[in-house]
Amino acid sequence: MADDAAAHRPTRVAADRLRDRVVESRWWFVVFYGVVVVTAIVVWLEQGGQVRAAGVTVWVTLAILATAFPLLGVPGFTDLRRGIPFAALLVVALGVGTASEPDFLVFQAVAFPVLWCIFDSPAAAIAATGVAAGAGGFGFAAGLGFPANAVAQAVVIQVISMAFNVTMGLWVSHVTAIGAERARLLEQLRATQGELQTLHRDAGAAGERERIARELHDTIAQSLTSIVMLAQRARREDAPAVGDAIELIETTAREALGETRSLVAATARVPSDGSPLAESFARLAERFRRETAVDVRVRVGPVTVPRDLEVVLLRCAQEGLANVRKHAQAATASVGLEQQPDSVVLTIVDDGVGPGAYRPEQEHGFGLNGMRDRVGLVGGTVEFTAAEGRGAVLHVRLPIQTAEGTA
Repeated sequence: MADDAAAHRPTRVAADRLRDRVVESRWWFVVFYGVVVVTAIVVWLEQGGQVRAAGVTVWVTLAILATAFPLLGVPGFTDLRRGIPFAALLVVALGVGTASEPDFLVFQAVAFPVLWCIFDSPAAAIAATGVAAGAGGFGFAAGLGFPANAVAQAVVIQVISMAFNVTMGLWVSHVTAIGAERARLLEQLRATQGELQTLHRDAGAAGERERIARELHDTIAQSLTSIVMLAQRARREDAPAVGDAIELIETTAREALGETRSLVAATARVPSDGSPLAESFARLAERFRRETAVDVRVRVGPVTVPRDLEVVLLRCAQEGLANVRKHAQAATASVGLEQQPDSVVLTIVDDGVGPGAYRPEQEHGFGLNGMRDRVGLVGGTVEFTAAEGRGAVLHVRLPIQTAEGTA
């Protein structure tokens, strides 16, 4: 039962808001006081335009109702502590008014709708209007002295009035319930949209953090690693070789500085002067050869790809050679790049110890996982397998016609 109540609470809240709008509507005052005036005029005409005791009773009753409506009636739409006294006043007024003048039944035109607004439950509203109809019918028959025809007439009038009242009341309640449910669904939709916007922002922030982490690993971290290795080598070398090591350290540091500025500027572009991809690969291999003494051969065929794919290919080559330096213990390596009809393929082969028992799911760093993420953004694939005989092979394949990502 508690779960049911909780489930219907949003609908009830929306219904209450609709009721608040009804309370705030000025049309209620126009309608209520309009019916009061019409009833007074009808009674006055029925009295022949003269002031009689019955008419005075009706007018006093109408004056009491007109005074109580803004004090109890309208507040009673949302507060039963005021609504029930006003409902009781309506029942008494219908009985007294129709007993004084049968034409007072005209006032039912507004009395029944007010009772439906006071009682939000259809069953309670039907019961209240039934009591009011009974009081009006009793007053109507009493005012005529309870003759058989008057009683029959009162029953017919009140049955028809009740049937119309119940039909209209249930229809309005149904429409109100639909409106409340739609308001609840609209609130849910807005809340869901807000949650989706929050999740989208969080996902965007997480994706940006991953991109920055990948860029740091593939650029600055690689350069800093090279600087550390060169500094260690410089300590072990004799005086003539130190100059060459220091030159490499300076060059690598300058490149790292350029990459850092590029990353801060949110461009993350490859630090080059716009030279062809083959020249960028050649410089990368030459620097790797000087840093590690590993013989690197470069074979780059005619390649025409968008700038974004060039960035991805060069980043993959950097990471592939970094893995050779850190893990392969190789003496030689080769970097090949060729363009096929629908793709471009980067191949890095070394004669080192090979992948051994390496499994992608066992990797916790940014190396090959970061490469797979970067390549996946442009619809490519990465394969890392053992070479024939000795060493390892890295294949990176990028589709040309579907490449829309960025590095």
